[in-house]
Parts: sequence; C-alpha cells; structure tokens
Amino acid sequence: MKNPLKSKSFKVLKEKGFKRWVLYRFVKLLKLYQRHIVLRFIRYLKPLPSNYKFIKHSYDVSGHGALNYFLFLCRLNRVRVYDRSNVKYTSANNRLKKDENFYLDFHFSGKSPFIPNFSHILNSTKILILTRDPISRFKTFINHGKSNDGKKIINLNDDLNEVFKILYLGKRRENEVKPSLKALKYWKNSNKTLNFNYYSNIKAFLESKKEFKIFYIDCKELDSKIAFNTMNKLAKILDFNPPNIKDKEKFEHKFWNKFAHLLPFNLLLDKKTFPYLSKDIRLNICEAKLSNTPPLYVA
Repeated sequence: MKNPLKSKSFKVLKEKGFKRWVLYRFVKLLKLYQRHIVLRFIRYLKPLPSNYKFIKHSYDVSGHGALNYFLFLCRLNRVRVYDRSNVKYTSANNRLKKDENFYLDFHFSGKSPFIPNFSHILNSTKILILTRDPISRFKTFINHGKSNDGKKIINLNDDLNEVFKILYLGKRRENEVKPSLKALKYWKNSNKTLNFNYYSNIKAFLESKKEFKIFYIDCKELDSKIAFNTMNKLAKILDFNPPNIKDKEKFEHKFWNKFAHLLPFNLLLDKKTFPYLSKDIRLNICEAKLSNTPPLYVA
C-alpha cells in the first residue's frame, strides 16, 4: 500500500496550504466524475449539434500537435470532446451552437470500456484516425522530455545548467534525468498513455447503423517536406478549406525537435546586471523566423 505521506495530495497540503489542497482535491474529483460517471451515461444524452465537418482520433506521441496546428492554419476550429480520459460534452455542446468550421477532437490516453458510448451522441460523418509506427512511437516517447525549469524569461545570472536541463518521464510520472527503459515498459500497455487501442476505440462506429466513413493518416505524411501537400489532399477528402500558399513555410517548419523543450524564451538584459543600460532589454530567442510572421521585437 502506498504511503499517504508520500502522496501528491499530502505534498500539496504541506507546501501550498489548505486552500490549494481543497482546490486540488476538487479538480481530482471533477476529473473522476468526467472519466467515469459522464462517460458511462453519455449514451443517454442528447446528440451533439451536427455542426462539424469531421471527427479526428489521435494518440500520444503520434504527431497530434502538428496535425492540430495544420488544421488551424486551414481555418478550422477544434472542439475537444474527449481529451485524455476527460469528457467535455457540455463545453463541446455549447460551442457547436455558436460558431462554424469545426472538427471534433478525440485524444485517447488509456483504455475505457465506455468509449463505444460516444457513437450514440455523434451523427454520421467522416472520421480521421492519426496513426504512427509503434517503434517510432516508442523512440519518441522515451526521448520526449520536458524543460526542467519552464521559465520563459531568462536572466544571465540564472543557473543555465538548471534552466536548460531536460527531464524525462519516469514510472508513475516521476522525473528522470535520462531516458528510462523501465518507464517505457510501465507506460506501454492498453491502460496507460502509450496504448494502441485503434480498433477497440473505433469498433462501435464501424458497427453503428449510422454511416461513419473511416480514413487513416500516417504521422509520416505530416513530415515538413510533404505536410502542405498532405493537407491539400485532406481538404478535398474532409471538405475543408485548403491551406493558403502564403502559409506554406509554416508547414515546412518542423513542429517538434531537440530545441522544442527550450524555445522560444525571452532573454532579459536588465539594468541591475548591466548598469550602463538606459532601460531593460528583452530579446525573444526562437528557433526560426518565418518570413510571414510579425518581426521580433526588442523592448
């Protein structure tokens, strides 16, 4: 049995105080409600307004961030219905009544026997499933990492070794200073983040009396060299506006790479460190300057 004194809940209470602990517990209960109660009975709710062009299914470390960005560049609005076990029925229902050019986003993380219930609240449409080679997913997952500090404003007096340190996901979400094979083994199953529940999550749609047309796209088709052409093809299949040629450079920019943990950030040259400056100078440091983006500023 896990020691309660080592739990995150106790840590929040000890370090943040009673009010933050109450808020933390409330959020935990809300997520529990969304994951189990709403999902269990969602089949009995009123179907979502059919004001959407298609549905997208995606999984972790499969290029979902890049695809969402490319769809945004095609002037599509994302409505999240299911995000990492959290049901967002109410917010999705309200938003679909107010605007247009939508697609519904389902991002799966973990396994639930109640995923089939979604087929009851959705109308006949097209479903786009984003896939990726398993070995490629494993490789990206183990090397993914995140910034240790998370600071967006950096001073030259900061400990840069700490600021730029990369942390990797360990078992039960502990941080590791290097990629961990033990963590990969822990997360690689149907109930965890790195799952391959493609068929079980789509089975109810295939068996439904409604007409759901299924399309697959491999993560490789979002490569910077062909992403623009890929989105043009998807626009014809899924009936949305094709990408603007003026935005082509944005599609050719690699979405995730070894600098993604660190950039962009602001480098602050302040008068306290450099007394001869008449005012503080803030430099925006980014990986690439695209020709059709606003100029970087120095303030």
